[in-house]
Amino acid sequence: MNKTKQAASFMQQELKNVVLENDKLKETLQLKTDEANQLSASLQQAREELSDVIRQNEELKTELHTYQTLYGKLEKGTKEPTAGSSNM
Repeated sequence: MNKTKQAASFMQQELKNVVLENDKLKETLQLKTDEANQLSASLQQAREELSDVIRQNEELKTELHTYQTLYGKLEKGTKEPTAGSSNM
């Protein structure tokens, strides 16, 4: 009977240890989940910022092309003789 009580006591202690370990694992899992959620939010923000930068870059390229075209026309216009001038 004494050995049965000892075995039951040992099993009860082991069960307590398993429950404690399970609680620790739950806490760790929750911390890791929170960390993953924060990283996911940061990644989403970075994606949005990158998208904005790409959009701004495309707008600047378009503006640059427009200015280069206008500059080319102005430069071409200054090289051509005007209507009232003569080269004689």
